[in-house]
Amino acid sequence: MKERKYLTNTTKRVDKKIQKIIRNDKKLDKRLRKVFRQLEMDPFYKGLKTHKVNTPKWEMAYSSRVTGDLRLLWYLYQNNLLILIIDIGGHEGSKSVY
Repeated sequence: MKERKYLTNTTKRVDKKIQKIIRNDKKLDKRLRKVFRQLEMDPFYKGLKTHKVNTPKWEMAYSSRVTGDLRLLWYLYQNNLLILIIDIGGHEGSKSVY
């Protein structure tokens, strides 16, 4: 297994949203864990489709794809070694994070 290059952290609000999203969905739980591992290795890995977004709530942040409509929003801190997950939610519709 490769050594991680980044440390990921979440807010309590994001932890609660993740628990709600993955409740009763083992496949999504597994996918989300894989995305977190990939973020720790290389947050700009092509499969994550990471890009900068300018949101009304979070201003400039990064967005990475979890599934077709599910996205993680995050900031990069501490000399580009800490990834703080600030939101998770849909890409479109009423549950959109941006």
